[in-house]
Amino acid sequence: LGAPWLADLVRRSPWGEMFRSSGQSTRGPSKFRMELSSLPQDEWPARLRRLIAEQAGVILRRTVDADRPFVEYGLDSLGMLEMRTHIETETGIRLSAKVIATHNTARALAQHLADTLAEEEAAAPAAS
Repeated sequence: LGAPWLADLVRRSPWGEMFRSSGQSTRGPSKFRMELSSLPQDEWPARLRRLIAEQAGVILRRTVDADRPFVEYGLDSLGMLEMRTHIETETGIRLSAKVIATHNTARALAQHLADTLAEEEAAAPAAS
């Protein structure tokens, strides 16, 4: 970052932890991903929905309904990017802006992620 005081400020900020953990995703599954794998697959959408609603709630500073579109809450492109970064970090799945626009509620995005993770898991034994 250049300035030591700025690097220190970032390290101590609430957002510092989120960005610090994003670098860990290449070393193995996240804590969330390990938690998810311990659950039966039919419980994945509900847990993912909670993750998405919690993250959107942090950004918006309010409770988020799983069936209400993100844009109705006023989540702008910067907020979407922030949410997308966190979800990618936790799940290990890359999300395009188009995916979030298409699956624009916590429920729809959670189902998309659950389906993607189930496909990955089904393909994993075949790859071994």
